[in-house]
Amino acid sequence: MEAVIVVTIGFLSLIVTAIMAPMLLARQINRRDEDIRQEDRAERADVAAQAAEAARLLVESNKRIEQATEDGTRVTVGKLNVIHTLVNSNMTASMNGELNMTKALIVSLKVNVANEQAKGMVTDGALLEIAALEAKVRDLEISLSERAKAAVDADLQIAEAATVAAAKLQEAANAAARERKEIDEYNGT
Repeated sequence: MEAVIVVTIGFLSLIVTAIMAPMLLARQINRRDEDIRQEDRAERADVAAQAAEAARLLVESNKRIEQATEDGTRVTVGKLNVIHTLVNSNMTASMNGELNMTKALIVSLKVNVANEQAKGMVTDGALLEIAALEAKVRDLEISLSERAKAAVDADLQIAEAATVAAAKLQEAANAAARERKEIDEYNGT
């Protein structure tokens, strides 16, 4: 009978081992899998935090670049306006001065010619000089008229360039806002 008891106990041990071993193994595997999932979640949270920080830094950088570009454009357009005004106004003033002096010289020469003709003197050279100066007056008046038109055209071009620059800045600002929105949506904020 003892042999039957030993065999029965051995058989029961084998059955218990056969049932318990897979259960214990499954429990160990589940614990290991849960540990791996927790580590994976922690790594994902770290990556998400790093991505959020990178996105924040990118947005911050974009804002600084946008502001610097906007400031630079304003300064450049302002400097172009000042340069254009100074160069154009100085040159125009010089040409106007030359025009006025030439007209005054013509008047003076005409008075001298009239006096010489009254005295019976030959004035062919003075008349040729007056004709040349009158041609110079016409050329200066044409040049001044063209400069005035060119100044208006330049002002229009500067205004157009400023409008284009403003549109590009607005486009960049809109793109940055879209990026910020996408990043916020991705981060769930």
